[in-house]
Amino acid sequence: MFMKRTLAAGAGIAAGLAAGLPPIYLFALRRDCLTWGARPDEVSRKLAGDELLPDASLVTTRAITIDAPPEAVWPWLVQMGSGRGGAYSYDWIENLFGLNMHSASEILPEYQDLKLGDELPLGPDRPVMRVEVLDPPRALALRITGPNIADQAWAWIFALRPEGETTRLISRNRIPTASLPPIPRLFYTFFMEPGSLVMERKMLLGIKQRAERSAAAAASEVTVPARLRALYSERSHGSLFSTGISSKEMTKMPGIIVGIDGSVHSRRALDWAIHEAAIRKAPLTVLTVHQAAAGWAGPVAYPGDADLTAEARKKVQEETDSALEKLDEKDRPPSVTVEARNGFPATELLKAAEDADMIVTGSRGAGGFAKLMLGSVSSQIVQHAHCPVVVVPGDRR
Repeated sequence: MFMKRTLAAGAGIAAGLAAGLPPIYLFALRRDCLTWGARPDEVSRKLAGDELLPDASLVTTRAITIDAPPEAVWPWLVQMGSGRGGAYSYDWIENLFGLNMHSASEILPEYQDLKLGDELPLGPDRPVMRVEVLDPPRALALRITGPNIADQAWAWIFALRPEGETTRLISRNRIPTASLPPIPRLFYTFFMEPGSLVMERKMLLGIKQRAERSAAAAASEVTVPARLRALYSERSHGSLFSTGISSKEMTKMPGIIVGIDGSVHSRRALDWAIHEAAIRKAPLTVLTVHQAAAGWAGPVAYPGDADLTAEARKKVQEETDSALEKLDEKDRPPSVTVEARNGFPATELLKAAEDADMIVTGSRGAGGFAKLMLGSVSSQIVQHAHCPVVVVPGDRR
């Protein structure tokens, strides 16, 4: 009799707790679940991509502060997906559902050239997420797509907001659940919402960890190979590295690529590259990259991209001519070529430098090469260049 009463009491308590949990979640926990890490202004802010599902009844906005610039965070976002860079969350949970997620621990160059309309797989034989908004390194919005209307009921939006030397990464999900039958709607509310917090919190923390690590590595590794470590100190512009490279070695490299964007730092890089190319009697290529922003219906400046690239080339040509005019013939490189491209700076610089013997950049930029010392551009160049990389500081120290 005692045992029966104990079991009955336990069942009553369990039933009471079960009955009490939904109200506790709805009125005490749900808001924090849907807005983990986000500030009130971030929750209410309109983001690029909200228009994809404007009437979504379920909207989550979660955020995190990352101690790195947006350029260092962006590469981790664009390589996400099944069979790509993964989701930086709990892979073992993802893979229980056969999603084939394996979170990358490094930037993958083969997945960096993301374009509008590209499709990111959620898993084998699953719907895909199509790129609807692409504005590097500020906004990325994806929308699920599939053969059924139900397959189109999810938009995932990322916004990167610089705050000094840090980035606020905002992740927003928009799902129209109001049209669902009662039981699926309850399932979304009491199981999917808390579950999404567990997975998304892990993802945001995973991106934070990776971006901060790569930014710190870029800041230290950007000093290039050990054999170039005081090359700059031997020149007239100041000191940067120390090295034991011989004069014979310095005169046999045939090609130097310098990336510039019109900033003061890049002009110092241009002066250094001209001086170095003259010493080596090596040809010099001056490269600038125009990176156009894009909206959900296509690149914002699409009709004028060619004109903008041509204008960028003209400015760089004038800047290069001005730098050369100040020099005697003997102090100039044997040849100087100015080139302008439209695309992603790191990708284009690495392509241009495939057969070069040195890449030269400024420590910080104003456009495509912005915040190079800490950004994704330098990280990719240092990790994947097939030649020495020299980063010229902006200040004489």
